[in-house]
Amino acid sequence: QVDVGAQVSGQVTKLAVEAGDRVKKGDLLAEIDPLIAQNNLKTAEAELASNRAQLKIKQAQLKQYQLAWQRQSQMFRQEASSRADLESAEAQLAVTRADLQSSQANIDNAIIKVERAKTELGYTKILAPMDGTVITIVTRQGQTLAASQTVPTVLKLADLDTMTVKAQISEADVTKVKAGMPVYFTLIGDPDTRYQGKLR
Repeated sequence: QVDVGAQVSGQVTKLAVEAGDRVKKGDLLAEIDPLIAQNNLKTAEAELASNRAQLKIKQAQLKQYQLAWQRQSQMFRQEASSRADLESAEAQLAVTRADLQSSQANIDNAIIKVERAKTELGYTKILAPMDGTVITIVTRQGQTLAASQTVPTVLKLADLDTMTVKAQISEADVTKVKAGMPVYFTLIGDPDTRYQGKLR
């Protein structure tokens, strides 16, 4: 038995199953309003695009300051420029290189944010983690779930293919049974159907 929960907060906009339904692994069970998750993804993608644009600006500046430093070096060797101008060009080049590394780190961080936002958007669709039967619906359509501290249970799913029946055997018959024996049982409501099993 599995308690199927919601990993993101929001309103349950769709319940795709009812109690008693059989589902396969990966089937859609429920949906949570994806609007907040979609907006978070758009924000993260915009931040990534902005950081990539900043990187291009820094790369262009680096090229410009490298040329300026090369000019100053050449002029300083020909005694056509002061040491202060050369040191200023070197400092500007070093600062731009550091800015470039910072911009690359910002891009890496923004990529992680985009991936996290995509994952959270995926969590708005609750899929069956295994083949089984829906045995209980805990959350109703329209209900708002808060997944901040604990994972709220949406429904319970169980694999009913294998069941354990606990039965009492009279003391007189205990010596006649052993593990592995084939057994069957019937239900009062359906006495003609024999459910086959094995004694454990």
